[in-house]
Amino acid sequence: MEERIKMVLLCTWNSIASDIAEVEAEMGNDTVSKEIVMEMVEDADRLEMYGGDGEAVKVFRTMKDLDRERIMNETFPYSSY
Repeated sequence: MEERIKMVLLCTWNSIASDIAEVEAEMGNDTVSKEIVMEMVEDADRLEMYGGDGEAVKVFRTMKDLDRERIMNETFPYSSY
């Protein structure tokens, strides 16, 4: 299930990355920080909209905070994107 969750996270990021990068560029940033990536991916209903795997999203949403954070860090290992 964790691999499915990671795919949901990556699919979501791939769907929103250009919009987030554009906003960051308007603010003078050449990259998007890992923290912003993780926040934007998990925010609102983006996982449900772009993730493509409702069951994996439900499991992720019900995980303990530490488990969600670990999976997010494994999925997005770089300091910026």
